[in-house]
Amino acid sequence: MDLTVLSNRQREQLHKAIHSYLVKSGFSSSAESFATEAKVPVPTITNGEGGVLSPADPPDLLEKKWIAVIRLQKKINDLETKITQLEATGGGGNSGSNSNAQRQYLPISPEKLALTGHNANINCVRYHPSLLILASASEDASIKFWDAETGQFERTLRSHTLAVQDICFSPPPPTSSLPAPTPSTTPAKPQPILLASCSADLTIKLWDLSSFSVLKTLTGHDHNVSSISFIPPSGDRLVSVSRDKSIRFWSIATGYCLATLSSAHSEWIKKVAVDPSGKYMLTCSADRTVKLWDIEKIFLHFSSTSNTRFSFNKEDDYEEHGLVISVMRGHEHVIETVCFATPEGAEWIDKYEAKSKGEEYKGKGKGGSASEGNGMPKYGVSGGRDKVIKVWELATGRQVMEMIGHDNWVRGVMWHPRNGKILMSCSDDKSVRMWDMSEGGRAVRTMSDAHPHFIACMDYSRNGMDLLATGGVDKIVRIWGVK
Repeated sequence: MDLTVLSNRQREQLHKAIHSYLVKSGFSSSAESFATEAKVPVPTITNGEGGVLSPADPPDLLEKKWIAVIRLQKKINDLETKITQLEATGGGGNSGSNSNAQRQYLPISPEKLALTGHNANINCVRYHPSLLILASASEDASIKFWDAETGQFERTLRSHTLAVQDICFSPPPPTSSLPAPTPSTTPAKPQPILLASCSADLTIKLWDLSSFSVLKTLTGHDHNVSSISFIPPSGDRLVSVSRDKSIRFWSIATGYCLATLSSAHSEWIKKVAVDPSGKYMLTCSADRTVKLWDIEKIFLHFSSTSNTRFSFNKEDDYEEHGLVISVMRGHEHVIETVCFATPEGAEWIDKYEAKSKGEEYKGKGKGGSASEGNGMPKYGVSGGRDKVIKVWELATGRQVMEMIGHDNWVRGVMWHPRNGKILMSCSDDKSVRMWDMSEGGRAVRTMSDAHPHFIACMDYSRNGMDLLATGGVDKIVRIWGVK
């Protein structure tokens, strides 16, 4: 194994894991020799049998990694088998298409797993986009990690002093940014896998998941930090929103606040969502509005001045200066959640719009269905305390669809990553609902009483496992299979 592809921290952790495995397995002489040659730091906790273990590294870390590799290899073999079968039928002809058409990837009851351990409401659940990791954040001020496939508890992170409101993983590095090493070049240093968390304690924390330690604590907000997001594709910046009505941008490398938009809304900003290009973001607020922002223009304004705080006398001035592209109004209560439509989802909305007008859908025209001519996402979705979900045409602020069916606050909305015509939502009415955009937002599946109490959050795995995670006031993370 070429250890030059590992960072110093990763190499040290590997050595610790090997040493711990040797100690646990009774190979004391080998463990001692390896510790001397590899210069493994002397741990501080004994295992009760004469060996010693590091408190930061569980003794079965190596076994867990090995099991994860076996699982991934099995998935690869299964996918290769499916590819072979599709190729045998002519590259996925009618047989493969019919099979895919039958499976809608819609969550079904009962739940596969119920993960317990939090001592208070769960505010956020997040699957890592590529690793077998599920993270949950709670009002008990902790973040817990679980094996995304088995649900086995992994560890707890503690550093916040009040409720953890939101968490997000750093985006995977672009493939082009990690060139393959050649004999004449030094391999690129692997980028650390980060988790960002924000809290009612007014702080944002950046965690290094190779060591599960806090890299930086970001301070500056004057009230509860509601929501955060890395800005793709590089993930070298972070955006946060708060009850102090401001939006802040942060440098991941330095931890410094790059820019502050004061009075970005007139009330508490509840959620922020950034589109995959990293050029646009949506925010929603207790002021009952959704705003579409131009991130590039925001930084252009800041680059032209030495100030890092940008504030106008009136909230509307952001729109007049082109930083806000559009404002969506129509909700009758606090807006709790917002998201962008996926390209496939946007296309289904366009098809339905054409059909409802008696027009022929002409396919992706200039700019495509997914975006306007300038690459701006075409549609966004919001949900709130008025129990309503709304779909917006972002360029104009026009309401395109409205979904009514929840009996309490809508707490989360997200586009299904595997079935582009499905929008999913969760609510304080204890249900998870699926809405079909090809039918104008008709509810096609409802999991009533998915939790015995309010459901606050959800996330769908994007690493091929096809699982939905939900969390809420019952303090339990529930995992759902699909059909």
